[in-house]
Formats: sequence, C-alpha cells, structure tokens
Amino acid sequence: MSEITRCESGRPVTDRAKAGERAWCVPAATTYASGARSPRRKPAVKTLPKILVTLLAVGALAACDSATVEKVVDGDTVDVKVDGETVRVRLLNVDTPETVDPDEPVQCLGPEATEFLENLLPVGTKVGLEYDDERTDGYGRTLAGVYLEDKTLVNAEIARQGLGEPIVVGDNDRFYPEVLAASEEAQAAGRGLFDPDVDCTLAARVADFEERAGAALDDRPAADAGLDELDQHAAAVAAVLASAVAVHEALGDDHSVSHAWGDRGLRALGSRVDRAEKSLEADAARTEGLQKAEKQRRAEERREARERRAAKERAAKEKAAKERADAEAAAAARAEEARRASTSTSSSDSSGGSSSGGSSSGSGSSGSGAASGSSGGAYDPSYTGCRAYGPSGRWVDDKGRTYNKIDCTTKAIIG
Repeated sequence: MSEITRCESGRPVTDRAKAGERAWCVPAATTYASGARSPRRKPAVKTLPKILVTLLAVGALAACDSATVEKVVDGDTVDVKVDGETVRVRLLNVDTPETVDPDEPVQCLGPEATEFLENLLPVGTKVGLEYDDERTDGYGRTLAGVYLEDKTLVNAEIARQGLGEPIVVGDNDRFYPEVLAASEEAQAAGRGLFDPDVDCTLAARVADFEERAGAALDDRPAADAGLDELDQHAAAVAAVLASAVAVHEALGDDHSVSHAWGDRGLRALGSRVDRAEKSLEADAARTEGLQKAEKQRRAEERREARERRAAKERAAKEKAAKERADAEAAAAARAEEARRASTSTSSSDSSGGSSSGGSSSGSGSSGSGAASGSSGGAYDPSYTGCRAYGPSGRWVDDKGRTYNKIDCTTKAIIG
C-alpha cells in the first residue's frame, strides 16, 4: 500500500503514521472550540460493497495533506510545499483586507493581517491542509483549512484577532461555523476591525462621529446668544451632519471593513449614527429658530432706530421754525416800538414849534407836513429790496429807522 493519508474514526491513518511520523488530518466530524460542527456531514453507512469502500478510501486521499510553509502572501493566502511541490493555498471561509491586489488600495488593517499570519506561520512551519467540496478557485489556488500541530484552525485564528471576515463562497462552508464564532468573539472584545481606537475601522469612524456630534451639542449657545454665535454654531452642526453621509456610505459600501460586522453589527452601528444625527437635527432646528428670532429682533431695533431718528429730525425742524417765528415776532415788536417812539418825538417837536409863534403860517404848514411824513412810517418785515433812509421815509425797519423803498437800478421811490 502506498503512503497515503486517510481519516478514519477520528484518527489519522498513514503508512508513515505506523512508522511514528505525525499525520495532519483533522477528523471530518471534529467539534471545534466554538462548539460548532462542520456542516453537511454525510450519514454513516453500515454496510458498503467492497469496491465502494475502496473508492471512498481513494477519495479520502484528497481530504487532507501535510505541508510546510514557504511564504505568507497576504493575510489569507500562503505558499506551502506539499510532496515537494509548491502550492498556493487560499484559506477557506475567511477574507482579510486587501494588500496585494494592484487594482485595489491597501485596505484597513490589511498589513496587520499579513503580519499576524507571518507570525503565526513562519517559514518552515508544519501544517495540515483540509479541503471542502471545491478544491481550487478561479485563480488556480488551492482552497483549504489550515491547521497547526495542536489542531488550531488558522482560518479561525485570523478572525479571532478581528483581522478577517467570515465568508462563504459557493458550497465551501466547512470551516465557516468556527470562523464565524471566532469573529463574533473578536467583535465582543473590540479587536482588530472592531477596535474603536484604530482610525480606519468602522467602529472608530462611528465613535469619531459620535464624539464630534457630542462636542457640537455641548457647545450649544444660550437662548439669548447673539447672531454671530448662533451662525457659528449652526455652521459647526451642519459640518458634522454632512459627515454622517460618508459614515453611512462606509457602513453600506466599505466591504473591506463592513462585512466583518455582519448585518446585526452594521445595524447597531447605523443606529448609533442615526441617534446622533437626530440629536444634531433637533439642535439645528432650535438654532434656526433662535437665528430667526434674533434677526427679527435686530430688524425691529433698526426700525425703531429709524423712527427715533425721524422723530428727532422733526423735532429739530419744529424747534428751528419756532425760533425763526419768535425772532421775527420779536423784531416786529421792536420795530413797532421804535416807530411809536419816533412818532411821539415828531409830535412833540411839532407842538413846540407852534407854541413859539415865531414862524409864519407857511412855515407852520411846512412843519406840519414834515411831521406827517415822519408819522406815516410802517413796518414791512417781508421787504428785502433797496432802501433810501431819511426822515421823510414812509417805512420803518426793525431798528426804528425810516426809509423809502427804491428801485435798485433807477433809485426811484417805489411802493
């Protein structure tokens, strides 16, 4: 019988094993550390024709292989030596962030996943390979579960550190239960892609959004704040709200991070973002109301200021008009008083001349005519033309002086 490896009754069996060399197959029905069993186990067959037993034994040859690690390619791919041939192995049911795809950027914690696998599988490490229904992928890589000597499933250990997401491609789901359990353990412990202190993770982005939302809400202005303070706060809240769009997109589109969370985890993260958004939106509505009220108050202040200025201007005009009227009235009173005084003086002079008897009747008539001319003066405050002052003037100015109104060009008496 050739040197082959078969899994029987939960124990590896090989010709090498009989010679004392360790075989690497893990029983197909192994119960993993998580308590989950490998899916799709076939029911036991009590009696099989001899030829069928032979065929099953031959099929079991491909179920498990011993290998030696040659190189770690990335977080979920290794090169191993199997029977002297180099084989590239893609670990089943776990997917780590991308680091080597030329068409993709290096993803969050991709280098850390590679480093973890390099530490777990240094060159020369002996490993066991186990397979599922589909043995290779479209890139020609061998698909397998990789075991350490102590039967530790490397696929699950990657997920346990939070460095890979549980996945199922096609019908290959043999190692999925243990990988999933390990990933849930990482999520509960906040490791790797679930660590809120690692900037590139969804947990960190959600925590950062919550922190910035909280800071904006803590800086909420008082109800009597000025418009400048309200405008600054509104702008800060709007900026945080705008960043929520990117966080939601990451929760739905950033497959390098989001798939590790699973639907329940993503819903929980989304709910946290939603709660912070609602608080910010309520604050924005409050601030908008305060801004509107403050703008109305300022508009009212401006209106009242305009009215006060208009009232002050009216009062000043009324005061000036009254002062002018008072001045004109006072001038008229003084002119009238001067006129009366002049008339009284002229009358006295005329009476004195008549009583002396030294003048002829002609002279008396002449004196009487002069007195009459002096006594006929009147005050005209509206006249601003040229004047000829003299004792025979018909008009009296505001200082009591008599004058005649004359044409400024011909000097002829007018009026």
